[in-house]
Amino acid sequence: PGPLPQEDLEAHGLEFAGLHVIFRHGARTMMHDPFACFSPDFASRLLSRCDVRAGDVYAWPGEGSEAVDAPPLLKKYRGIYEPTAAGANAVAQSGLGCGPDQLLDEAILQFDALGQAIRENYFSRLSKEPTLNSTSLYSTDTTRTLASTYALQRALFGAGNAHREHKAELGSVETRPESVDAWARRSPCPGAEATLQAAHEAQPPTDVGEIELHRRWLATFGKPFSSKCHDPIMVAHCSGKLPPDQGINASSLLGEAIAADYWRKRSMYLRSKEAWTLLVAPAWLELQDFARRQAAGSEPRTLAFWATHDTVITPMLVALGAWDGTWPHYTEAIVLELYRSREKPGTAYVRLLRRGRSLEV
Repeated sequence: PGPLPQEDLEAHGLEFAGLHVIFRHGARTMMHDPFACFSPDFASRLLSRCDVRAGDVYAWPGEGSEAVDAPPLLKKYRGIYEPTAAGANAVAQSGLGCGPDQLLDEAILQFDALGQAIRENYFSRLSKEPTLNSTSLYSTDTTRTLASTYALQRALFGAGNAHREHKAELGSVETRPESVDAWARRSPCPGAEATLQAAHEAQPPTDVGEIELHRRWLATFGKPFSSKCHDPIMVAHCSGKLPPDQGINASSLLGEAIAADYWRKRSMYLRSKEAWTLLVAPAWLELQDFARRQAAGSEPRTLAFWATHDTVITPMLVALGAWDGTWPHYTEAIVLELYRSREKPGTAYVRLLRRGRSLEV
């Protein structure tokens, strides 16, 4: 919805000093093999299109070299390695077909919409309109999040909008090795890791209804039901690509499986709040340090993006007691607005929003 009205800020001696956007990557290919969850004739119906091509930059399918409209990003490992010039080839697929961890065609449209919303609601209200090189970009070191970061900066600073910079200037995206990155839910906390590992381990069904669901799944799709089938189940349910002879029954079974998987995961997150909090605390603290520099006036960048995953956004909300049980969809963003006092240096306030509504934390 944009920051608080300017007249309200002036009445309370405040100014809009910074914006942080924590967002999930765009629509991607399935991370688990559908052939492990469904019979071959059904699984083959679930394969997706990945026509976003690699080159110097992303281009929409069918566009030629004239469509190049944004510079590549320099990938920098934060506090670990020297910067390496990875460019867009490090975050885009080679055009050899779909594989795990790749963005789907729809992701470009998703980030076009997110970029437009951010530009329209926030750019003119910051002290200086952001540019590519005055914006902080952070991403976990995975193809889907790096590619999403590129797609978002293309939507914000590419050709066709007033915020585009000279093509020769390169922006950068900072990251860390995934094994030590709190934004990838990796933290040096063995106790928390052990607690969550135990919670994740597959348990045989004990409830009568759950046992019946597993039996019907095997009879219908020819493969055992597994929690690792989350992605294929969602794609199968949403795509409508059901075998003609199984349409109604299979659709009902998919809906039941999604509900069972959701309630299992919801219970796991809420039962293990302390462990999740320990794992995501370093990410919240890193963002807090950045915001404190903005509040103190020592950080020139007023806009920061953090590309991560649904399995990080959810525990970040759980840690604050602000998760309503709704799962983050592709490109969903949590927005943190920072306001600093003009009368009391060093005093700042924040507003956290999800889906256009303020969260109570």
